[in-house]
Amino acid sequence: MRIFLAGATGRTGRQILQQARPRGHQITALVRGGADRLEPAESWLRILKGDLLDHPNLAEIVAHHDAIITALSSSVIEAATLKLIDAAQTAKVPRFLGLAGGGILQLDAHSLRRDRPGYPASFRTSSEGHLRAWKALEASTLDWTLVCTPDLLDTPATGRATALADFMPQGGKSVPRADVAAFMMTELDQPRFSRKRVGLTV
Repeated sequence: MRIFLAGATGRTGRQILQQARPRGHQITALVRGGADRLEPAESWLRILKGDLLDHPNLAEIVAHHDAIITALSSSVIEAATLKLIDAAQTAKVPRFLGLAGGGILQLDAHSLRRDRPGYPASFRTSSEGHLRAWKALEASTLDWTLVCTPDLLDTPATGRATALADFMPQGGKSVPRADVAAFMMTELDQPRFSRKRVGLTV
């Protein structure tokens, strides 16, 4: 499968690359900097240098890919997701998988986790971009899945991550980045959560 990856140089993005290679996927990574953190480009990995937020030909770059995957920071998630939605719809890329924070999952039928009393103010502020990215995906025509996580760990994959549509699985407070990457690869190959937020934890 041909995948366009945004956020490839980050810690989760590098895990996605590691998981994608043995599955035979072809990756295009657009990076602004930090390309030295990636493996030397081989036939399965194409590295392009540029700024996702200010690229004049983004639709042309994502064209002919089967999916877009994002692992973006809170500071750019809203703007980057909006740009990628527009490019994906123009280029008719069929699938979009993104990473977001668990605060935008449901607390109950009527409210989000970020709205509950005692939710840290700093997390609520940083989740604003995640919330707007989700709403933009909902308003799009894309077949999307937004993987929403608690604390991300730089530990080996457990193989025991639990996924639940729209809600955070009970009791989980963290998940290894490697488990997130593995879930994304499986969801890409065998979709179960079309146009859904997914809580993922161990």
